[in-house]
Amino acid sequence: MKDVLIEKHGTAEEPFIVIIDFSLILGIDSSAAQTITKLKSTLHKSFNINLCVFVTGSTNGFPCEYALSQELSTLPETSLGVGKAMIQRLSSSNFYEFDEEVSEEASLLSSNRSTTDMSKCGYSELFCASGPKSHVCNSLDSALIFAEDALVARQDPQLLNDELGPILLDRFSSGNERYLLSEENEIALQLFARLCPGENKDEISELFCLFKREVYCKNDILWLQGSSSDSMKLIVRGRLISVLENEAGTLEEIKSGNTIGEYGLLLQHNRMSTVQCLSEDAVAYSLSRTSWEEIVRDKPNLARFVYLIAVNYLSSRVQHVSNRIFETRCLPI
Repeated sequence: MKDVLIEKHGTAEEPFIVIIDFSLILGIDSSAAQTITKLKSTLHKSFNINLCVFVTGSTNGFPCEYALSQELSTLPETSLGVGKAMIQRLSSSNFYEFDEEVSEEASLLSSNRSTTDMSKCGYSELFCASGPKSHVCNSLDSALIFAEDALVARQDPQLLNDELGPILLDRFSSGNERYLLSEENEIALQLFARLCPGENKDEISELFCLFKREVYCKNDILWLQGSSSDSMKLIVRGRLISVLENEAGTLEEIKSGNTIGEYGLLLQHNRMSTVQCLSEDAVAYSLSRTSWEEIVRDKPNLARFVYLIAVNYLSSRVQHVSNRIFETRCLPI
């Protein structure tokens, strides 16, 4: 990494963001942890790296006695971004409960504007504060998204504030704002259209008309692992968590703009995980199995959109695994 930074230093290709991925590391001792902290300082001071992003690969942060996650982050301990303030507990009913968490946008702003109402801050301010930053993410995907937003903000901060930009989706997720049903429906349709880029918008709208609105509260269970797959859902507002039962903390957060359940709907397989509402509330638009079977029978031209979404999700996951095998010569667990 040092050789690359020296080679690029002072050129047009000089980086200002470095992502260091520790997601395949199972444990770090204290001396190594302190060395990593020094690495952060070196990157800032010697190579003018504006943003260092460290990937833990776990919602528990770095597994060592030294408070490495806190030392690597410019944020306070309670605001380490998505997943860091999330604590999983198994309740007596075998459902999963999660403590409230702070969004990455609000948490990064809080380090510079502690007395400001975070819900009113523009997303473009996220990367525009003075001084170098470092950030901790729990997955490589979230780190890449974070870095991409920083690149966009560096070019033109207003690009992050378009009608369906991150700030709007974050408001839906965090519950800071409310919208009329007509506005929500329009945003839901646009989110669904984004999953089928380049396709006929009239046909997408016709299919979306068959989706029914559903509202969930925090800790509500959308479905249990092993239950019958009777619908697919587009998450329009809020955050969900997908948990594999009888696994060692295997979970995945589901954010606005994604669909869930399409695999089971297409192949009639039982649910592969338990899905629960993580935010204070959530809004989903659901396509039932009855409606799906009618579409397949009467309007196969509309059914292909659901197949397209499933294929895109599958190809994305396969490519992610393939890249990891190529880069690390090992298969992620």
